Amino acid sequence: MNSQLSCTNCNNTVDPDAAWCPHCGALFDEAALCQLHPEEEAGGVCVICSLPCCSDCGTWVNDIFLCGKHEEYELIEGRARVYGSMDVLAATYASRCLEQAGLHPFTYSRLAYRNVDIAPNWSYRQFGGHTGAEVKILVPFGEVTAAESVLRDLAITPG
Repeated sequence: MNSQLSCTNCNNTVDPDAAWCPHCGALFDEAALCQLHPEEEAGGVCVICSLPCCSDCGTWVNDIFLCGKHEEYELIEGRARVYGSMDVLAATYASRCLEQAGLHPFTYSRLAYRNVDIAPNWSYRQFGGHTGAEVKILVPFGEVTAAESVLRDLAITPG
């Protein structure tokens, strides 16, 4: 007997008794109601804060459902950006703090853009309005709230 099912929206594996997909926010229970408008049917569940939202409170962004509060987050492969800095040491410190809190940060940096030149003194120059070396800290969707709390408690601003 298979103890896992696939989400019909994103094809990721989900628990058979799940009411919604933690990977995309698709609802499996058609009777779910919006957290803010209980008279409205929910269109999905925000993958970051786990709140069911109607179409007025949430939206699909690249096949992932987000509430209005979280719809501007940068999302990459099941993770959301919680911190960014041009300072590699600051980003490393933030990542280590998240690890010590039991979270699963992923550090991402695109140090080589085609249209960014690295000057001889290792400072980055801008071309076409793009900076080229932000170090991003991403965490799984379900850890965003906890990660932001850890960073806030340590007075580390998200950047």
